[in-house]
Amino acid sequence: MGEKSLALKGAGDFFWGGASAKVRFFLYHIECSTKNIGYGLFLPHPSNIIIAAEKIGDNVQINQNVTIGGNMGKYNYYSDGIVQKMPIIGNRVIICPNAIVGGGD
Repeated sequence: MGEKSLALKGAGDFFWGGASAKVRFFLYHIECSTKNIGYGLFLPHPSNIIIAAEKIGDNVQINQNVTIGGNMGKYNYYSDGIVQKMPIIGNRVIICPNAIVGGGD
């Protein structure tokens, strides 16, 4: 059996939006609410990936079983003044298998 991978140059709206989102979820179990994705997103083992980041930079690799962010883009405001935002993933980042990336500043 061949190994699957997805390399997205420019991470176009065609892959992330509309009817393809249902196909992507059914085939790969990938959910993505991130609209700002840089050039060259690479998913070498595209399975069980949840992406709810504010931004993903250029040339980012995300491996299998990864969760990034949460709450589908919402902010949480706490009584001590802390604001929990969605993470911002920079350029040239590799997120290893089974990683959980929480909120950012």
